[in-house]
Amino acid sequence: MKKTFIYLSFIIFLGWFPSLFAGEIYVSLQGNDKNPGTKEAPFNTLNRAIKQAREWRRLNRPEVAGGIYIRLEEGVYAQRNSLFLRPEDSGTPDSPTVICAVDGAHPVISGGVAVTGWKRGCNHPAIPEKLKQKIWSAEAPLIGNRRVETRQMWVNGHKIQRAAQFPDGGLERMIDFNPEEQTITIPVSQSVNPNRLQNAGQLEMIVHQRWAIAILRVKSIDVKDGQAVVRFHEPESHLEFAHPWPQPVIGGEKGNSSFCLTNALELLDQPGEWFQEYPSGTIYYYPQASENMETAEVIIPALETLVTIDGTLSRPVKHIQFNGITFAHTSWMRPSFQGHVTLQGGFPLLDAYKLQEPGLPEKAELEKTDHPRMKRRHSQACSQQEPLTPEIPASF
Repeated sequence: MKKTFIYLSFIIFLGWFPSLFAGEIYVSLQGNDKNPGTKEAPFNTLNRAIKQAREWRRLNRPEVAGGIYIRLEEGVYAQRNSLFLRPEDSGTPDSPTVICAVDGAHPVISGGVAVTGWKRGCNHPAIPEKLKQKIWSAEAPLIGNRRVETRQMWVNGHKIQRAAQFPDGGLERMIDFNPEEQTITIPVSQSVNPNRLQNAGQLEMIVHQRWAIAILRVKSIDVKDGQAVVRFHEPESHLEFAHPWPQPVIGGEKGNSSFCLTNALELLDQPGEWFQEYPSGTIYYYPQASENMETAEVIIPALETLVTIDGTLSRPVKHIQFNGITFAHTSWMRPSFQGHVTLQGGFPLLDAYKLQEPGLPEKAELEKTDHPRMKRRHSQACSQQEPLTPEIPASF
């Protein structure tokens, strides 16, 4: 019985043996990258800790035997570059690299920067007189020699809405969708006033079309027969009107597809909305009643990607884990430069064009205009999609 107990104890010890000899690297906001990275003298940045782990593996140090644990203490770790993981950082099944929180901590890896120096009052002609003293403004921070441009902003930990036609994400039904003219016709209203919006050079339209969403940069708005006819910039104008599926619904059982206009200082009229003017970088914000802009924490993203994993089929990056880490504050700038038209899954379309003869050799019936799914479609198109790169997603 005694021998059996000793034998079992030995087996249990062997099972725990790797973790007893795991290498540990500590990171703290109070640390210093010149430190050795121990619990008593931690590093300051995660990049430095990853470099240390890479060196241990390169030199086959004893710390590698039971795995490498990079432990982050409490705090927000602001990144100015994407964390770069490559094949040399790979662990093994028995010796993974684990990036994790210290027990009880809730570390955040952030791509954001603080916006400070808020001033009350706005004399911009786009703001009505009654709102001028309710709007606050601040300069976007400089990263290097450039002002940070963003599509997202957080105030006191809450993501807030860009200036929009309707509060709280409200939508309105469009009147017509014209592929031949590449126009969308919408109702004229107090907010959709071509005279009021004639200088809104950053105006965008968000279109809900079946299961997809398009983000279109507005080129012009003209009044015709009491309705507003909207045209858009390229390349998204061509893509939106050339691809056949999904397009907005006109005359459907539940009505026409919906839309809203967004991203114009002229639309900044509700508490909790914001707008960034380009190219000055000035940010305008209409605070909510509970917010004090002299003490509020305002964050905008300076990065689109927090972690870049760069491996190949022959040399993959593997056996790296993130445990107990929060990723926050990234942007997604593509719509600001190219608009965004998608088929599904968020993949951006790169091309769309009409086929001279309908159908495809391997899917002739699916593409015919008399097919049940295509009865209401009067044109055919072929679309290409750009594969998404693995990155931390961000909303529009």
